[in-house]
Amino acid sequence: MSGIVAVSGECKEECFNAMLEKLEHRGQKKKKVYLGKKGAIGGVKLDWEKTCEDGLFVLDGQPVLEDRYLNEEELFRLYRQEGQSIIKELDGDFSVLGQDDGLFAARDVLGRKPLYYTRENNSIAFASEIKALQEYGHTIKTFPPGHLYSAGNGFKRFAPTHKIEVELQDIPIADALKASRELLFLAVEEILSSPGKKGIFLSGGLDSAIIAAIAAKFDPNISTFSVGLKGSADLINARRAAEFLGANHEEYVYTQEEVQKILPQVIYHLESFDVELVNSSLANFFVARQARDAGVEIALSGEGADELFGGYHFLKEHTDDGELNQQLLDLMSSMHNSGLQRVDRMAAAHSLYCCMPFLHHSVIDFALKLPVEWKISPQGEEKWILKKAFQGYIPQEIITRRKEQFGIGTGNEVLMEEFADKFIRDDEYEKVRSYGDIGFKSKVEYHYYKIFKEMYPHASIVETVNRWLVE
Repeated sequence: MSGIVAVSGECKEECFNAMLEKLEHRGQKKKKVYLGKKGAIGGVKLDWEKTCEDGLFVLDGQPVLEDRYLNEEELFRLYRQEGQSIIKELDGDFSVLGQDDGLFAARDVLGRKPLYYTRENNSIAFASEIKALQEYGHTIKTFPPGHLYSAGNGFKRFAPTHKIEVELQDIPIADALKASRELLFLAVEEILSSPGKKGIFLSGGLDSAIIAAIAAKFDPNISTFSVGLKGSADLINARRAAEFLGANHEEYVYTQEEVQKILPQVIYHLESFDVELVNSSLANFFVARQARDAGVEIALSGEGADELFGGYHFLKEHTDDGELNQQLLDLMSSMHNSGLQRVDRMAAAHSLYCCMPFLHHSVIDFALKLPVEWKISPQGEEKWILKKAFQGYIPQEIITRRKEQFGIGTGNEVLMEEFADKFIRDDEYEKVRSYGDIGFKSKVEYHYYKIFKEMYPHASIVETVNRWLVE
């Protein structure tokens, strides 16, 4: 994990260093900066031991080529051999910045690694997070996933979010169940085989429990981490799953006062005021801090299963294969500034790298080929194939547990409604709800927005916020 920055044209060293300082949480140990007449490029990272020779290339993430992870030095060498076309061959998560005959930049197809840009006069600047670009320009935009930017061609899409397979799996259900297990086992094993201490974010829901169950098969002493308010459903169910697996489980019970105290930090790191995203990020902030304090360097998360296997209740109305896959593809297309943004920013706030086995490219390919009734059963059961494939691997009550958003299961949603009532008068909210340009979903979201605007005052930044489920 790292924070990366690049600016075309001349850039004062003082300004460039100020941009990098805003990203130090993404890589507290080492910094590298290269300033020249054509531009400036650099980054902060936990380890720069494997890096390119001439300093014209910086990478955030772990790109994959033919099922092999590439470090920065390897990707740079391939880029020198094959040019920008190598970007089209990559899977995995990455944002990359470089200088050739001008600045170029690229971001993975799902947007698992963040990237933003701003233009100032005849210059363009890129950075991993918005907060760094506020040091340089006012009009800040999201770098679109699956795109490559070059000085000569501007922004060009190099890959779609993902291909929708017309031909569905024509295999017996028993083989499909076996394949789903094998692919997820391979995805988890790949992560566990990399250097660094591992841990699992265990919410007590189906998805994280499956990842924990697989990880425990490879490492019986794997550590799992859960957080929530006292007596919250997530704490209870995570404990139940950990006991079933025999995992080394740690809980953190936070208080109302702690939530109120860390709220501005969460919004600062998240760079969003969307109410659902902030509510779930509060718990993610605590669990990432908990894991990092325990020495974890790489966390595994269950993110992505809902988007691939039909985990949202509203998807039940889509009973046609193509129609459901299009809905899932739409959800995947918006992950970069919703769930993936939450996971990346809350982990990065504590210099922690988070991996998501469900978003391994082989799992994605497999899931998009499944018929609708294997994702959502005729009886309306979500993620049916996952539940059947992992019978016996996790407690039955976890399998049958109704899906809850992270902010609900941890108890944050009700708590934040109480906070908003303290800080926002009813007449103030009624005025902005009726006449505001944004259209707030609740008094809580307006409370978050006010905090957000103090940190991110430029009007353009509001447009980077995903307004999921806006009425």
